[in-house]
Amino acid sequence: MVRAVRHISSNISDDGYICAATDYDLYKTMWFRDSAFISSALSYAGKYLSESLSETEREAGRLAKVSSERIIGRLWSTIHNYSGSMRNAISIPYENPDLKMLKNHVPSRFGRDGNLTYVDLGNGKVLDDRAEADNPNSWIKQFDSVPLVIHATYEFVKHFGAEQIGEETRSIIKDNLGLATDYMIKVYKTPCADAWEQNPHMLHSYSIAAVFMGLRLSLGIADALGVSLDRARIEGEIERDDGLKRFINGLFVHDGVLIKRREELSSQDSVVKEVDSDAYMVFAIFDPEMELLDRSVHEKTIEMLAQNEVFTSTDGSEVYRDPIPRRYIGDRYFGGGAWPLLGAIKAYLYVREAKLELADNVISYIERMVSGSQFMIPEQEPLEESILNPVREGVYDTPGKSPARDLLWSAAEYLRACTAYFELDDRISLRKG
Repeated sequence: MVRAVRHISSNISDDGYICAATDYDLYKTMWFRDSAFISSALSYAGKYLSESLSETEREAGRLAKVSSERIIGRLWSTIHNYSGSMRNAISIPYENPDLKMLKNHVPSRFGRDGNLTYVDLGNGKVLDDRAEADNPNSWIKQFDSVPLVIHATYEFVKHFGAEQIGEETRSIIKDNLGLATDYMIKVYKTPCADAWEQNPHMLHSYSIAAVFMGLRLSLGIADALGVSLDRARIEGEIERDDGLKRFINGLFVHDGVLIKRREELSSQDSVVKEVDSDAYMVFAIFDPEMELLDRSVHEKTIEMLAQNEVFTSTDGSEVYRDPIPRRYIGDRYFGGGAWPLLGAIKAYLYVREAKLELADNVISYIERMVSGSQFMIPEQEPLEESILNPVREGVYDTPGKSPARDLLWSAAEYLRACTAYFELDDRISLRKG
């Protein structure tokens, strides 16, 4: 754990900027999703380590706290930068097509200047998201960004107290929290890209569940910071007959299983009943107390998600069963391999269910992928090309090319899983190093 904290923290700038990966050009920008998950994991681990008897671990705990607070500051300053876009979205009628344009939303990633990413990678390559501004189906329009910033903030406040957030950041939060809740309420019934920046013309259970979490936790942040929010409106949006709970349960739960997506105006008969491993994030982070979705939906969906751990040959026969899942059946990105961060979230769920042996098996499996003198965990597990999808998404992930070998979100989810494990059972002390 100490090595993971040090490695993540070493890649956070003084102003809180953190790239998604250190070794992959296309990820050399800051995502709301990745960095918010990183921040919440650092807060959780930081609190745990700061109470250790070991000075080395306590120092790592202090470092994790500082790093998390820096990220939160950067995330809120960027949200404030897009406050005008959020106000636009709130004011635009649902039937107006301008509501779907990226320029009226918080983008999923941003550059060091806080604006749409533009990075000169050299050799004639650039990351340039500015052309996406007028795109109604932009892949960088994701509605998990604001809820995840709220989650990261709530976790920091829960573990360290609101007074430990810098004065400037506290002021920005106070100025923008009400706007953020209004924005989440406005957009969750409209299409956006999913957790993986795909299918931007569709509705996604992951994104709607993220908004549920964001709305609920915003009330806790408001209490801690003395912000006046319309509690009745927020709770009513969640609970009323045409509100968020009914929306997700009515449209995305089929035969007791949480499906991943649906067309905005599709009929029930046309829905594709697919599951996605982003559901692990729904169950572990967004709805851990099962207030949005029933226990039976959690259990039946997780049972069905086991198919994402099976790799098959072209004739459909099983050739490999992985302890960690791919994102979804048919995934083509770098061949659709297994994702350590999803395995770590699954291990975190095992711990919550007191299934320590299963959690230990997954955590140990992920540890075998750690490379470098620091603590580098890849985006995808290195697997033989023969069991990967031969169809790829683009020129960057053709067969033989590798995804990021140092995805910082992967290290963060490992950290979250280990912290939960040690909170419940401190018996494997060597892993703390």
